[in-house]
Amino acid sequence: MIHPSKSLVIEWEDKAEGDLEAALTLNKNKSKKKTFYIIAFHCQQAIEKYLKTLLLSHEILFPKTHDLIELLKLLQPKDPFLYGIYSEFKILNPYAVGFRYPGEDITSEELKKVIKTTKKLALLLKKRIKEFL
Repeated sequence: MIHPSKSLVIEWEDKAEGDLEAALTLNKNKSKKKTFYIIAFHCQQAIEKYLKTLLLSHEILFPKTHDLIELLKLLQPKDPFLYGIYSEFKILNPYAVGFRYPGEDITSEELKKVIKTTKKLALLLKKRIKEFL
């Protein structure tokens, strides 16, 4: 059992907000295709950090991982609804690592889906985190 301070929870949430802001700002600037993977990466990172913030809020220890589904499994006992929409999180999972290196690419249509999914999940997770602050 861990007992995180409120300031640590807020710090994690602030980091998530930073990634979300970076992604949305880059996207708003009508980014070139060469930055699509960076936007998708920041989207995945934002949701990962929101999940970790929520885990901390529930006093659940988590490993160093970028796997959103693994983090959801840890949350399942406390918030089964989130695991019920794991397919939404699964959309973002590949963008943690894979697309940051040559050999894989992301299309504008995929990026639109990533942005839409990220906005939806961020709103949902922020509401749940707010219950603890």
